[in-house]
Amino acid sequence: MTTSNEYLLLLPQGNVKSLQDKFREHGGFYNGLGYAFPTQSDSFLKELVASLPGTKIHRLPLGQNQSFAAFQQSHKAAFFQEKLLEIDRQLLSWKKQNGLEDISESGVDAAPIPAAQKQLARELLQEHDKIKQALDWAAGIEKALSTVQSTSIELKFISEISPDYFNKEPPAKPVLLSFWDDSPKKVPFLHKEITAMLVAEGGSGKTHLMALLASCVPTGVPFLKQFAIESPGAACLIMGENSEKDTHRLLFKIRQYLGDVIKANASAKNPAFQVDKNALDRLTELLAPVSVHGKNAALIDRNGTPTPYFYSLLDALVAREPKCGWQFIALDPASRFMGAEAETDNAMATAYITCLEKISDALKGKPTVMFAHHKSKAGTNESSGQTAARGSSALTDGARSQFNLNKTDEPNVTIFQTTKTNFTPPIGKFKIKKLYDGIPEFDGWVKNDSK
Repeated sequence: MTTSNEYLLLLPQGNVKSLQDKFREHGGFYNGLGYAFPTQSDSFLKELVASLPGTKIHRLPLGQNQSFAAFQQSHKAAFFQEKLLEIDRQLLSWKKQNGLEDISESGVDAAPIPAAQKQLARELLQEHDKIKQALDWAAGIEKALSTVQSTSIELKFISEISPDYFNKEPPAKPVLLSFWDDSPKKVPFLHKEITAMLVAEGGSGKTHLMALLASCVPTGVPFLKQFAIESPGAACLIMGENSEKDTHRLLFKIRQYLGDVIKANASAKNPAFQVDKNALDRLTELLAPVSVHGKNAALIDRNGTPTPYFYSLLDALVAREPKCGWQFIALDPASRFMGAEAETDNAMATAYITCLEKISDALKGKPTVMFAHHKSKAGTNESSGQTAARGSSALTDGARSQFNLNKTDEPNVTIFQTTKTNFTPPIGKFKIKKLYDGIPEFDGWVKNDSK
């Protein structure tokens, strides 16, 4: 019987280097004794053992409330810690041999020692910085992957947190999208480091809207030609109802549309925005589309525990995050990712939102994570506001921003309504019109909006 509180340790006999790619494919890693695997790899390992005489599989316990992914990250952190200590020892030895007090790069440059020695010291210092960054990354991921929070609570008074707590202004919350209101001032519209929700009826254009935003973020082209991309960078578009071919067709026409927008803007007498000549190339380099059509992509199980898919997704996002960082991650629709119970159970819905928060926290880009969700039957009324989302109210409670797409009597026209925003000023409703191929375009602000 498998249990999430165990892992499998493979102790092979002989050389298994040729199998290491296969090991990684099934979640295995070398932990100093043998190859550790999640319990889901049980059948694979049993087949393997049959062809490797003398090889043994042992079931060993994980730490209390520890996931396999967190266990793996703890070994990565320990590995980097050992490497860091070794370099520290080398630097200390070098410092003593050369009688120096300062072994920073500036101190090394000023030291009266041969150029070859200086180069050696610089290389050690650079290696030290790289490993320190890797250690911080591994430790951060281990923390993010923890399935439960520690039961111990450390309370600190402000004086213990920082002596500059009220003397030094905290950094502004990073922004993904902004716009200009009636004044020349730019106003934040959608922040980073948050979970957001787009609520709409089927057929209202939410998938096209999410795909357009995911495409605008890498290129820097304003979203809906109205909202500036304040944090251009990488985006991940995870599609639950679109196959790979459908996703390809969707992004192909969006790319053509953005090319037309860039050309029209460049030829205008007063261009509305600035993008460089490589804007469309970045769409190829920095947009990662993923189709989970036909797959079980639930992030939580029936107990509200993160699933192997959640850990696989998080590991992949961490491993492939480019230097510019993930800025936006879209999941469409939520029903494919939040498990069977989350729509009706507040605790399960909260567990789902927590998974999305962990994704943003674990990534260096601290992206906006937005999911599309269907409206309830009662929510088809435009005035339904925050209650429009189908199922558990904890989805709206947990999301920091909620946007509704409301159908109108006008053909191919919807109203975009901000029904919840925790960090930005209120914004009025505006119209979105579908072009002939489904691409959404800004169609003007709703005047005399009394709702």
